[in-house]
Amino acid sequence: MTDKADGKELLAITVAWTPHSPPSGRSVHYTTTVGPEDASRLLVACDVGSGGAKGSGGGLSLEFAMRDYSTVSDHSHAKLLIASAKQMTSDLDCREDPEYPDPKVVAPPPKRGLR
Repeated sequence: MTDKADGKELLAITVAWTPHSPPSGRSVHYTTTVGPEDASRLLVACDVGSGGAKGSGGGLSLEFAMRDYSTVSDHSHAKLLIASAKQMTSDLDCREDPEYPDPKVVAPPPKRGLR
């Protein structure tokens, strides 16, 4: 998403394959970070393997990273990343369906009246 007036980036999501896996045997892991260059990340295990053969050693995950120059809440980050991941992985043939967390659990919504 860019600012129409000057074309500067306000918010961006990038997706890349990574050899890292979510911790503790989970299929999805959400983290928030500090700074606009790396506002939050979602790591989603999606082993597409080699034709579904067991033991193919694929072990790849999708990493969704968000940059935010517009100060969107952590809760909104989580909702956007999880929705993006659900849409993308639904088109892939992951061996096991990722178990996505509730955005309210990983990043509670801001209290009313706070900005």
